[in-house]
Amino acid sequence: TEERMRIKNSTGNVGIGTNDPGAQLEIYRNSANFGHQLRIEEDGTGDAVMGFALTGTKAYSLGIDNSDGNKFKISGATNLHTNTFVTIDSSGGKVGIGTNNPTQLIDVYKTTNDAVIKTRTTAAGAYFEAESAFTGYHGIKLSSSGTQKWFLGSYNSANFQIKDGYPSTGSEVFTIEDGTGNVGIGTNNPQA
Repeated sequence: TEERMRIKNSTGNVGIGTNDPGAQLEIYRNSANFGHQLRIEEDGTGDAVMGFALTGTKAYSLGIDNSDGNKFKISGATNLHTNTFVTIDSSGGKVGIGTNNPTQLIDVYKTTNDAVIKTRTTAAGAYFEAESAFTGYHGIKLSSSGTQKWFLGSYNSANFQIKDGYPSTGSEVFTIEDGTGNVGIGTNNPQA
């Protein structure tokens, strides 16, 4: 018979698929199989969860929250329901940072001042990029309490626009015309 598991006598390390485990538990595989190497499954109403802890200092939980629509969560507590940092909604792959209920592909939420998203590099080039497969539909929306206040970008146009309100219905207050570079304030058809 082939050996499947070994408990190393000198260290107490457990090896599955290896006869020389280098950690307390090592699971080793050398194959083309893409299935799970480690599986945590819950058959009842509880959560499928892993815990990580520094004794008396900090705990994190990682797993599937059965009582919250089977969302995958990372929490800064001994359970998934408290102090949730990241949520992946299983129904649409939406990611929430600071929220259990993401409404967009990425939804960052903070209950205090200054919610900032930052991109940094130690070399050249730190960017935010908005790319659409349809010409003239990309930009940044600025809202307050659920109301669209400003739009910067291009909506149904190749021009750069600043609009007061929604991209589709807001008043175009500033335009840079694509191709000519003409600038318009209060007009979307600048001649100079």
